[in-house]
Amino acid sequence: MAALIRQESSSTFGYLPANAYGLMQLLLRWANQWRARSGIKHFETFQLLDPATNIRLGTVTCGRL
Repeated sequence: MAALIRQESSSTFGYLPANAYGLMQLLLRWANQWRARSGIKHFETFQLLDPATNIRLGTVTCGRL
């Protein structure tokens, strides 16, 4: 996971023009779909910048690959 985070956030932390957010550069539309699988009932876009939330959703994302 650390290597993935390093790769995904190497250019910047936070928001990219592609609408990818946080350490794992999650797209909002996918984060919304995977939030229920990660046990998060509701979240706002700004929470994707929280490292704990971002990694939690990002690991669900990676589990689907």
